[in-house]
Amino acid sequence: MIPAPNSAHLRYAPTTKAALAGFLIGGPLLWLPVYAVISGAVAGRPSFISFAPILGFWLWLMAAVSPKFWLLTWIPTASAAVACSYALRAFARSVWYGKIGSAIKLTTSAVLCGVISGAIFEVGYQISIIIHPEPRIAEGSAQAIALANYQSQLPAGHQFAMLFGGVPLVVVIGAVLGVLLCWPSMYRNASMHPKTDAG
Repeated sequence: MIPAPNSAHLRYAPTTKAALAGFLIGGPLLWLPVYAVISGAVAGRPSFISFAPILGFWLWLMAAVSPKFWLLTWIPTASAAVACSYALRAFARSVWYGKIGSAIKLTTSAVLCGVISGAIFEVGYQISIIIHPEPRIAEGSAQAIALANYQSQLPAGHQFAMLFGGVPLVVVIGAVLGVLLCWPSMYRNASMHPKTDAG
């Protein structure tokens, strides 16, 4: 826990347990719907969003039980949860927290958690590539040409979402979770410190 400069100004902030629960449950539920929106896969199929969270959670869980995908699933997710909870506590107890509006608080929380989540995921992704290197494809081979043709036909949204192994996708999910974690404590602080925290 980060000590406040003055105990009278101690504010509520997401606990590590709440962040872990939010990230390890909310992250798997969000990844497929968020991917569908970014990639454009939901266009013309709005009903897909209704079952995408459960399908995404199941697919994430199936990957998480395999050691090969640990560095892409629960390890970066749990690490991001701990790091984000620390960052949000520091933010909530900063001297200028009570001087800014709700929109700025939510935006700051989104940026913090998005950047932290993306950075941690990228580290895990790079380590995973070293441990489990992707098979080399000879340049100019039929397989390489077929792969290049396939990738060129993928929607621009998919290509963006999967840059650097999926960092943009993770950043958006982290930002959404940051807002969801910040929201309850923000309004609780406003009720406890109406003169300084009302935004």
